[in-house]
Amino acid sequence: MYGKFYSNVSEFYDLCYSFLLKHEAENNLIFGILDALKVDIHAYDPTHDPVLILIYDNSEIVLVSIRTPPYNQIISLTSNLKSIPVLVDLLIRNNHEISGILGFKKGAQVFNELWKVKKGKKSVLYMNERIYQLKEVNRDIQNRYLFESASEEDKELLISWGKEFIKEIHVNAPHEQILRNIQRMEVIIPKSIQRKDVFVLKASGTIVSIARTSRGTPNGQAITLVYTPPHFRYQGYATELVAKLCNLVLKSGKKFCYLFTDLANPTSNSVYMKIGFQPVIDVDEYRFE
Repeated sequence: MYGKFYSNVSEFYDLCYSFLLKHEAENNLIFGILDALKVDIHAYDPTHDPVLILIYDNSEIVLVSIRTPPYNQIISLTSNLKSIPVLVDLLIRNNHEISGILGFKKGAQVFNELWKVKKGKKSVLYMNERIYQLKEVNRDIQNRYLFESASEEDKELLISWGKEFIKEIHVNAPHEQILRNIQRMEVIIPKSIQRKDVFVLKASGTIVSIARTSRGTPNGQAITLVYTPPHFRYQGYATELVAKLCNLVLKSGKKFCYLFTDLANPTSNSVYMKIGFQPVIDVDEYRFE
């Protein structure tokens, strides 16, 4: 078993496409990141090239791993856990320093323990997450409010809410990560408005909730940036917004919608299941210190 680095995103994507597609929902994050990198290799950071790795058993791919510095190492789903030590050793031999690992629960645990021992690091389990997949929206969701794509005049409000969203979901993250992601909102929101992939729900003409589509896969689309300010919560706004957005995605020709949830937030998990999302797999994120 051996690992190999790649520098050409399109070549890498073509090589691992079939492997990732076998478990599209579980690998939707990698699919989505690669989709963005094919358009702009520096989509996530203008100062670093992405790290693209395939682990082979003979000529068969058994693990896909990517990193867009300074973000975490990400691993695909694999049934061959022996590929994880090969990845760890490859990164260490090539003097890679990483901030953390994100992947399916067992794989992330194995990577975390190996990295700590081999690098003499400490780690913290930063977040337990769950990937959900939706094939059909629950028809019982109420249709009461105006749903539309955000306009240019909404930009400053959405940037502000995007920043609040980052502060909430990354409350325990290192300060530099929070600051970096907050600053990205000033880029992401205007581009999303131009592409018409960020949406709002309005009650009596007032925006009460936002969400956007992101990270496309061959047959699906991720839903991200679902945010309702505290003073508008518990009125069903996010439920209706996400349901309508998922219907829009499915009507566009996609077969699935995906999203990640923090398992520490039982409210959001129950809301998404009410809409029609079904659990796929649990994902852990460890940070190294």
